[in-house]
Amino acid sequence: MIFVGRRGNEDSWRSFETDPTLRITKKRIYERCVPCLSDLLKALKRSPHEVSLEIPMECWKLSVILPSYDDCMRLLELFSELFPNEYVYGKFGTGDKKKPTKVVVFHLDQNVERLKDIEPKVLSICSSLNVPFEIKTSRGCSHPYEVLFGPHEMWKKKMAVINWKRLEEVIQSLEKMLYGFEKVSEMANLGRTWNTPFSGEEGI
Repeated sequence: MIFVGRRGNEDSWRSFETDPTLRITKKRIYERCVPCLSDLLKALKRSPHEVSLEIPMECWKLSVILPSYDDCMRLLELFSELFPNEYVYGKFGTGDKKKPTKVVVFHLDQNVERLKDIEPKVLSICSSLNVPFEIKTSRGCSHPYEVLFGPHEMWKKKMAVINWKRLEEVIQSLEKMLYGFEKVSEMANLGRTWNTPFSGEEGI
């Protein structure tokens, strides 16, 4: 069964996990996401000619691009019904409300081998939705990492910034993201109550 966070809407990200407390989601924010982005910000200010990408290189994700928010909800609902013993966590929605599509992101972190298991299941569900879709594999956060260092297939453990024109923009974005929230948990739209599984109804 998949549970979702209370916060979030069609124009933002919303967390999901096979646990009513979103245990792994909360833990990875403190232990992976915040340290990763904080270290990146420090490196960009200190020496953008040599930035470590070791952490984002071990942060694998399976993303499904769909036409609408409802399609994302339907995908997760079907996944929960068809594969009740499969433990998953991630987010769905969008980081850019101007984009017409929505995304479901399954976080795999360093467990890249799980792709072989999850991807066929996700593909089978998407094929049954009768809507256009795209499935892709990525590493780290596309913004800021792919913005500055190009496609993840090109990454090395240590790299210099490639897209210098957007360096200042990314630095400002990271500062706003890291210092613009009073509570770290808000970065993943985490709520205080996690007791509503997917029921096929809006408002979960």
